[in-house]
Amino acid sequence: MHIESITTAQSTPGNPTGTTSTTAVMMGLAGSIKLQGSGRILIVLSGDISNNTTADGVTSQLSYGTGAAPANGAALTGTQVGNIVSFTALTGVLTVPLAQQAIVSGLIVGTTYWIDAAVKAVTGGTASILNLSLSVVEL
Repeated sequence: MHIESITTAQSTPGNPTGTTSTTAVMMGLAGSIKLQGSGRILIVLSGDISNNTTADGVTSQLSYGTGAAPANGAALTGTQVGNIVSFTALTGVLTVPLAQQAIVSGLIVGTTYWIDAAVKAVTGGTASILNLSLSVVEL
């Protein structure tokens, strides 16, 4: 039996600066993976999500692309995948767990892809994702 090696990438990016933008912006996580065989990946992002203002919300969605990885606060770019995770803060100090995942197919073997999250404040406050763990596995 032949077992092929699996390409993986794991990072624990520092807490990105939150955003007050009500239009999604990139968090600048700078995760990446160079595909070796299948052109299909599983992206998993876990950590915490918050908004520092009572009754204001935050959304987060996984994103990927090629070329230079976006910086924190950069305009929305790349391709967004998976469901949009939403949270509305009952108080301005509440932080709750975040778990996002998506399988992406049709990627080009030999190409390096960056992985990031697109985050926005729903109506106000500062929206943040923090205490992150980012895993990418080629399937």
